[in-house]
Amino acid sequence: MTLHHPTPPLRSAVGQNPRRWPQVLGLLLAVTLLISGVIAPARAFAQDATATATATGVEAAAVASPTGEAAAIAASDVVSSTTVRMPDGTLNTTITFVASQDAYLSSAFPNTNFGGTQNLNVGWQQGGQEAMRMLMQWDVNSIPRNAVINWANYQIFQTQWFPTNDGNMDFRAQYMRQAWNESGVTWNNANFLGGDALPLGSIPPTFGWQQGSATTVVSAWVSGQMPNFGLLITGDETPSRGRWRIFSSRETSNSPRLQVNYTVNCDNVPPTASIIPLPNFSPGSFEVSWTGQDFAPSGCAPTGIANFDVDYSINGGSWVSWQSRTTRTSATFNGFAPNGANVQFRVRATDRAGNRGNLSPTVSTVVDTVPPTATMNPLALVQGTSSFLVTWTGSDNLSGIRSYDVEFRIDEGSWEALVSNTQATAFTVTGATSGQKWEFRARATDNVGNVGPWPSDPQAFTYVLTVPVVVMDPIVPSVINSTSPVTDSIALSWRSFTPPGTTITEFRVFYNYNNQGRVQWQTFGGSVSSVLFPWKQLGLGDGIYEFDVIARNSAGNETPIDTPIGDLGRASAIVDLADTIAPREFLPAVYEMYQQK
Repeated sequence: MTLHHPTPPLRSAVGQNPRRWPQVLGLLLAVTLLISGVIAPARAFAQDATATATATGVEAAAVASPTGEAAAIAASDVVSSTTVRMPDGTLNTTITFVASQDAYLSSAFPNTNFGGTQNLNVGWQQGGQEAMRMLMQWDVNSIPRNAVINWANYQIFQTQWFPTNDGNMDFRAQYMRQAWNESGVTWNNANFLGGDALPLGSIPPTFGWQQGSATTVVSAWVSGQMPNFGLLITGDETPSRGRWRIFSSRETSNSPRLQVNYTVNCDNVPPTASIIPLPNFSPGSFEVSWTGQDFAPSGCAPTGIANFDVDYSINGGSWVSWQSRTTRTSATFNGFAPNGANVQFRVRATDRAGNRGNLSPTVSTVVDTVPPTATMNPLALVQGTSSFLVTWTGSDNLSGIRSYDVEFRIDEGSWEALVSNTQATAFTVTGATSGQKWEFRARATDNVGNVGPWPSDPQAFTYVLTVPVVVMDPIVPSVINSTSPVTDSIALSWRSFTPPGTTITEFRVFYNYNNQGRVQWQTFGGSVSSVLFPWKQLGLGDGIYEFDVIARNSAGNETPIDTPIGDLGRASAIVDLADTIAPREFLPAVYEMYQQK
């Protein structure tokens, strides 16, 4: 089993390098004084140093001050920096930082500070320091805020690992949430300061420099997305596994390093952006679009817009971030504002060089979510011609009415379109047939697209009457027999209607006796509405009588016979003085049974 050491073991170091004798003697004296109690640092720290020395088999120079090269590196956070101007004018820089602060924390010594040690421990030391975590910070403020981080790597020098046959150990980093000082941090006052977490990578059990990607971390620090308070780094803290690692701190010549490559563009002019004007009124869900333009100094090509930030405000309230760092140039604003609300929008752009533009002037619109109403104007009860005018009207709460749809139906049939998507408020119906009942309903669409519902019931109706109409009353009694009050005549009566502006001039009465054919009986004046039909005087007898009454008006129009309108002027009765006809006509089932017997 071979252990890897940052320096040879104590005995070999003394034997091979006499110049190290003063350091070794100093260490032995310090250990002797500690054991004898002559020097009395914090008891917990003494226990930690002893545990570390015992566990690692190396010098326990836990509080040594930086000397030589380590002191020179610690005096400056930048080890090296190289800048190259590219053909497009951009400056590409590779810079290496050493840690500006580092320390480690121990759960077994929660009030002890390990900020001045030459080693950084992480993992779990069974029976010793238990959980150990590292704190590191690099000062990257020299990188311009508008720099594009191409890549970044952390570099840390590993000196030992436990157990010696260990495999790779995964590490997790957390952004520190507040400032700290390496000479004052302890487990109790700093362990809980870790915030958002991110994977740092995996380090194998090998001696020397280890590295991994830190591009995400550095980009967040430089852009200002995260404050640079350094990192809290955690390894495998499973007690039963007893895994831990030792790395060199900044108090050695192998200080933790951070190498960053970034580009600073000659484009240092921020872009402009604007919201594309909106209509005065918009529906509850509507599209918002924006645009932008990037600029650069003379002789420098603009890098182009990287993203936009879009905010909105309702009725002059606080601004709300709506689209953050988006690459889109439009989005649907959906349901955030009530009816009548005034919604404002503003935008600003950031270019690929990191230049952030100013907020644009605001653009506003009023939200209209309530559909309009529409109604048909009342019609005359009767239309005297086959063409007539229908009209409608409507109202809207905000944006105004854009168009109407009107439907009709005849004699309570199916609804059909009369006009669609029209701005007109009147329409002339043609081709109507006398005797029809016309019904109408309307709906409206406002200027933002809200559509009103169709009414379930008609909003207007009318009857078409182009010819006179006669409606005969039922004949009473419908059967005249020997016991009827009147046995020699049939009482006829009717009501009549004629188109507006005309009068009834005459009525003609027809009869049909026992289906022998229709015979005109008499003509009466326009004011007559009832007569007695003298069947006996006319030489007729028992039988079935059907009557038709036709009217003629002052326009010369007559009721069309044998039509639905003409049928209204029809009635029938039975004369059955011998009591032989009525059962057969009115009780056919009983009559058939009687005949079979």
